[in-house]
Amino acid sequence: MSYGKIKRKAKVLRNINEKEFFPGWTPLIINSGGVVLEVGGMLQHGALVSRKFNKPSDVNKSYLFQLISEKYNLFNNLKILSFQSCVVKEDIIKSCFSTERTSTNENEFIVYDGNKYYFKNMGIIFVSVRLGINVISKEYHESIRKYFLCKESIGIIGGIKNLAYYFIGYKNNGNLLYLDPHKKKKCRKFINEIDYNDKYLSKNIHSLNINKITIALSFGFIFRNFNEYNGLFLNFFI
Repeated sequence: MSYGKIKRKAKVLRNINEKEFFPGWTPLIINSGGVVLEVGGMLQHGALVSRKFNKPSDVNKSYLFQLISEKYNLFNNLKILSFQSCVVKEDIIKSCFSTERTSTNENEFIVYDGNKYYFKNMGIIFVSVRLGINVISKEYHESIRKYFLCKESIGIIGGIKNLAYYFIGYKNNGNLLYLDPHKKKKCRKFINEIDYNDKYLSKNIHSLNINKITIALSFGFIFRNFNEYNGLFLNFFI
């Protein structure tokens, strides 16, 4: 290994057999800011190349690679599902589980239709419902309050006529807290023309009485791992 500090965006490269440094990566090391190797020691080929070209490097950091992969592959492994009124468990299983077992998910499985399905992808679920006729029925008020207390909740999409808000909390006086994610502005051609802070982002949290909200709402849920998936179904979908 060689000394030095570097702060750059990480790129994970893996060889076919996952155990050796691929010599064809040498030009990449030359053009990189620094190198972290998953296996090997000071005499590993990648470490030698790094020292030769004065690149900061470290070796035998397998857990770091897992953390980097999870961070940068977060949205690549994300599945978004939308349901009308009823949640179809089969659709979630097909999207976020696999019949393929690996060393990391061998204990994270469910049995469905006689087969084992192993956890694979994190998921976001939106469930669209109608909670009344003209206004939201009082029988749903307590359920909405409890929804915001659960860690699997990510907010409600809804609002008033011709306006959609993003509700993020509930107050004891019957008001829902919301962010207004949009303001009417002319289309801008170039991204640098947009002043996000002043024109396009909501600076304040507002509140709106639940009786003034339209009855059509979309509830958002998230599960990032197998335990959260189980918690989601235990709290909401059973």
